[in-house]
Amino acid sequence: MTGVAELLWTLRERCGVDLRDYRADGLDRGLRRRMAETASADVAAYVARIGQDADEAERLLEAVLVQATSFFRDEAVFDALRDAVAPALRRGSAPLRAWVIGCATGEEAWSLASVLHDVCGPAFSVLATDLSAAAVARARAGSYPGRSISDALRARVTFARHDITGPRLAPSEAVVARFDLVLLRNVLIYFRTSLQERVIHRVAGVLPAGGALVLGPVERVPRSDARRFEPWPGVDEGARVYRRIGETT
Repeated sequence: MTGVAELLWTLRERCGVDLRDYRADGLDRGLRRRMAETASADVAAYVARIGQDADEAERLLEAVLVQATSFFRDEAVFDALRDAVAPALRRGSAPLRAWVIGCATGEEAWSLASVLHDVCGPAFSVLATDLSAAAVARARAGSYPGRSISDALRARVTFARHDITGPRLAPSEAVVARFDLVLLRNVLIYFRTSLQERVIHRVAGVLPAGGALVLGPVERVPRSDARRFEPWPGVDEGARVYRRIGETT
């Protein structure tokens, strides 16, 4: 077993996370960072370090995961959600249910909640998840320099740790794995093609026909699931907003 293969095996055993289908550059970046911070001369030495420190595997996982985010990132996307998508998804008094996958430190989840509150009042809920326990803790705290999160929004947003590539379709906090809107922005870019396809297929299973999927600016629905999605009518294709079509099985 090579050093990197042993590292991946250790992460699966200790953290329950399988990074084999993550892009190699992300893993390499996090590994180099932890090797430097632990003064490990090479991968073999770092593997030995993990064997001696029960918490180091979790530190490596946190170093691999990317937490780049901001409030209303790509404002045109949130404008489209407010003006076209959320109004179309709203159905009478039924709460609109949204899932933000890969929420990082929470800014995007709170941004979406603000948009949905404008459109739906209190008739919505947002589940926001991330693989990073540290990021979820910061997101749940909702403390950001120069910005306050209202109690009205806090009451509608739930944060949970969850691995969208893992065995559970959704965390227990989801109650029912069915959503009107899924934000999966700037997550697929860190996966190899095979994992991108598995994740999109999974997301397709929680969206009813007519539901919305929002991807990042350089991401697209893989060909394997192209028949399940179409660009959202009336929204610029660059916003990467898709409508679920066809059967949901």
